[in-house]
This record gives sequence, C-alpha cells and structure tokens, in this order.
Amino acid sequence: MSNVRVTSQQVAQKAGVSQSAVSRVFTPGASASMKTIEKVQKAAAELGYRPNSLARAMVSGKSRIIGLVVAYLNNQFYPEALENLSKKLQERGYHVLVFMASNSSENIDTVVEEILDYQVDGIIAASVSLSPELSNKCRAARVPLVLFNRAHDSPKMSAVTSDNYAGGQKVAKYLISAGYNRISYIAGWEGASTQRDREAGFMDKLNASGIDLFSRGCGKFEMEEASRATLEMFSKAKDLRPEVVFVANDHMALAVMDTLRYKLGLKVPEDVSVVGYDDVPAAAWPSYNLTTVRQCSGQMVNITIDILLEEIESDNSQPRIVKIDGPLIIRGSSRKVKGAEYERISLHQYYGKDMFLRMPLGISRGNSGVIAKTMETLVEFPDRELLGEDVIWSGDENNGMLSSHRLFCIGTHLGDSMFGPATGKKVVFRAIADCYAINNSITDEWLVRDYGGIAKQLGWNSKALAGKIIEDEGGLDQCNKPLDRSTYEEGPYKGRGNENEWGCKYADTIEKIMSAELSVIHDDYDRAIHGEYTGQVLARGWHEVDKFWIGLRSSFPSAKFSIEHRIGRQDENMPPRAALRWVLEGQHDGWGVFGKPTGADVYIMGMAHAEYGALVTGMPKIRKEYVLYDEVAIWKQILMKTG
Repeated sequence: MSNVRVTSQQVAQKAGVSQSAVSRVFTPGASASMKTIEKVQKAAAELGYRPNSLARAMVSGKSRIIGLVVAYLNNQFYPEALENLSKKLQERGYHVLVFMASNSSENIDTVVEEILDYQVDGIIAASVSLSPELSNKCRAARVPLVLFNRAHDSPKMSAVTSDNYAGGQKVAKYLISAGYNRISYIAGWEGASTQRDREAGFMDKLNASGIDLFSRGCGKFEMEEASRATLEMFSKAKDLRPEVVFVANDHMALAVMDTLRYKLGLKVPEDVSVVGYDDVPAAAWPSYNLTTVRQCSGQMVNITIDILLEEIESDNSQPRIVKIDGPLIIRGSSRKVKGAEYERISLHQYYGKDMFLRMPLGISRGNSGVIAKTMETLVEFPDRELLGEDVIWSGDENNGMLSSHRLFCIGTHLGDSMFGPATGKKVVFRAIADCYAINNSITDEWLVRDYGGIAKQLGWNSKALAGKIIEDEGGLDQCNKPLDRSTYEEGPYKGRGNENEWGCKYADTIEKIMSAELSVIHDDYDRAIHGEYTGQVLARGWHEVDKFWIGLRSSFPSAKFSIEHRIGRQDENMPPRAALRWVLEGQHDGWGVFGKPTGADVYIMGMAHAEYGALVTGMPKIRKEYVLYDEVAIWKQILMKTG
C-alpha cells in the first residue's frame, strides 16, 4: 500500500476542474454547482482523496474544529449531553475534539494550552472550572470559550447552566411541603458552581422557613465518596438519621440509594427519602425511580452552540450568561405531596353541590365556594397537615350524621394571604368543624379556626389583623360582613344533636358559667383541668378556666347565650366526651378581653369539646376542655362599628 498522499491538484485534474473548485466542494458553506460537486466527489472517491482540515485551517484561519474539555464521563448527564453537542456541531459544519481533564487548575491549564495548539475555532468547557487567567489567554488567542453546566463570577466569560439556585429552592420547598423535619444534604465537589448554587438555593429556602439543616456530607460528585458520606450519615440510631437527603446530583444519588438499600438495609422511601439533581436516564429506571430536578440538556446544548458560533463568526458579540429553569420531577424515591389538585378532586366528591359553610368571617354557598375557601388555605399553608384529635358524632346513615371534628393543624406560611406576605414561619393551630353528611355527601358545615392563634404566631394581634382585612377588602363600606343573624342561612340539617347524658351535662355546665354561676367551675371541672382555648391560650386549673370564660362573658354581659347543638358519646376505649356549638349574640357593652366597651353588635359562634373522668373522688368531672371562637371576626365587627 502506497503511503503517498493524494492531493487536491490530482483530484482537480481527474475531475477536469480547478483546484479552487475542489477546495470549495470540501469547505462547508462554500458555493459550488451540483454538477461540479458530483464530478469532484466521484474523482475523490476513485483516488481515495481525503481533505486536510489542518492544512486548510492554516490557509483560511478556520479549522472548523471545536475543542471540548470534560472532567469526567462517568456521570450519565455528560455522555448524553456531549453526544448531543457533537451531533449539533456537526450539523453546523464543525467537528469536535474531546480532551479529558481533572478539576485541578494545573491540569486544566495544560489541557487548554494543548487545545489551542490544535488551532481550534472555539472551546466548550463542560464540568470544569476555569480561571480568569486562562479565559484571558483564550481571548488573546481569539478563541471563544463557553462554559457548559458551569458558571463563573466573571461577566467576561459566557456560560450556560441550569438555574441551579432556583432548583435548590424547589427541592427545599417540596421537602417542606411534604412535612419532613430531619432534612440533610450531600454536597458535590466544593469548587463547582453547580454545587455552590444548588446548596445556596436549598439552604436559603430552608432558612427562610425557619428550618435548620439536620446534617451535611460531601460526595465530591463521585459515587465512592457519596457512598462513604451516606454510611457516615446513616450509621446511627433511627432518631439520629435524616428523614430525607437531597443529593447534589443524580450520579451520587444513585450510589446513595444503593448504599442505603444494600449496605444499611434501609428502604427508600419508607425509611428515608432521596432527591437528586439532573434527571439522568437511570433516574427513571424502576429500580431507582428517583425524584430529581431536571436539567434541560437539549436546550442547554442548543444555546451553548448558538453563543459559541456567534462569538466565532462575529467580532462584536458580547459574553452571555444563561440560566435555564428546570422542573422538579417527583417519583417514588420520596414522599409525594397530595397537592391542591388532589384535594380539589376529593372535595368535589364529598361536598354536596348546594352545601353551606358557615364561618365567623362569613358564609360560603355551594361546593365551589367551600372548595375556594379550602384552596385559599392551601395557598397560605401548602404543606398543611391535619391531625384528627377526635370525632364526636350523632345520628345514623339513614337520617344523616352530624360529626364534630377536632383538628390539630400544622403548616408553614409559604403563601401571601390575609395574614400578609409569606413569612416562612411554621404555625400550629386548632380547628373544630361540625359536618352534617347524608348519602356520603356533606351538605352543611360549621367551622371555627383559631385565626387569633395563627395571627399571634405570625406577629399580629387579632385587632390589628382585623383592621388589615377591612382595609384589604375596600374599607368599612365595602368589606365583607362577618356571620351574624342577618347573613346566617339555614341548610338541610335541622337537628339539635342527641340526648346523651354527657352532652346534656356539659351543656348545663356552660349555661351556668354564662349565667355567672361561677361556683360550677369548682363543682364540674377537675382541679387539674387541662384547657386549650382560642388564641392559643393554655389553661391549667380552676383559676385559669375561670379567667378564660369570664374574660369572654364580661365583654358582652347583656348578650344572649344559646346552645345550638350538643352531642354526647361514650365509646369503647375512650373517655366520655361532649361537643357543643353555641352562639353569644348582643352588644359589646362590658370591659373584658375585647377592651373598652363600644356598643358594637356582635355575633359569636363558638365550638367546644370536653372529656370526662374521675381521678380521685369517683365523680366524673371535666378533665380536658377545648374551646374555639374567632377573635379576628369579633374584632372586625367591633371595628366596623367604631371605625
């Protein structure tokens, strides 16, 4: 076989064309007729001619070669992205030379120097961090440089990344919404901008929500290091281990999951949840099913090439820094949030089309209005968790059932609402709801939430919050009217509860208190009574119970008190319990917990639960009591009178 290289002059002679015509045929973007192209390509094939790209580069000053620097290919994100880069560049008439580098500055400098010797037209640096000095050297050589999936603080260096900071925030928001408490993080290589920005977004969102990071490890973007960090983080007692770990990329997250399962014997997500970043192909495999933030690599590739070629082909192009947002992909490696849409569907199923919801701040008609109120709460507290403390009920399936639900609620104030801009503060509060259901559908509901307690935790007092609500609703003349006798509407439920002795006994006690027979507190309440009242008031003993009830009654001494509904029950494995719904209606004509008398007309709907027991005397007394009314609604009525 001859080693003599076929020249373009020989091809020109055989094809019967000029040497410049041969050059145009083999130069991407150059002009040549179809007839000339066919003649030249035929002659080149018969002679075995291959154009010398480097020689052409010496003449034209353009090699049509792009140097691609990459630190490692074992991360699944990069082989797919680099293959895409190569294909797209070839479609634009360029070829790629791949150079491997470590993340040490000395190694990267050497590699880039080598790339420049190849007379490349441009450089893409993927997964490596470059110094400003190296960037300046490329610019002096008139070789454009674009960072791919890395960023730099210098505005003179073009870079294309995902929005890593926003991605970290999305993960934190999701974990908060899912109700995790022990939240940990496994970092990547500390020198990478991707690691820095993902952790910064993650931590800023946690801190804004008042949540501290439970523990932190470092995997350096390597599977072995990630496994080591996992063993160190999880080789502890259950209550000292994280509930969830956010891992800085999927490459490490897969190793974390394998280590948890096969070295520590833990189940994902039953024992611990795992969240990654990148959405590499393996993340969607059934064996991993990894929740992760997707990097839109196709979009990142296209923009990277556009920027690079613009800088190659134009002397006036300016450096660009582009951050591309990516979605959070929720899969089976983490606990899923029910979310608003799921709750909306459930509410449509269980709320009757023409139902009524009565709350102290107003009334909603129809299930769409009720659902709207529920959605407002989900916006305010998207991670809210409702813990059912008790259900006290009466009735039967044929005639319908009235159930009084006592709920302990936990949530983070993550949405703007009647309480003002989102604060990120965690709050706890109680709610009691009386629900009438028949034919598996709720048609009537009465609900009291402890808005005063929420307000206190978010830095308000109830009076100030009521004033803000009036202003937000358009002022005294336009604001929504709180529930009172004129706005109250009757629904299908006409019952008044049952005649169970415990309900009757509790109703008798509260009626006596409201009639100023205060000795009944010593007679009917246990000396160690535990009371939890509106405004997050915790009462212990007779004196504090007396203070609560008298504080309310003395504000409205002439108001009419009436019990609208009562239920008593004695169930197996439960103490005797009672539930009341009551109304205090009249004028604000006394000094009490609502300050100076104003003469304002008020309508107060209250809910109360009680539990009975006999500790020493053998005579059952009230040992626990829970009472709610809406302080904010009362203040709104007072302010609407007084301005």
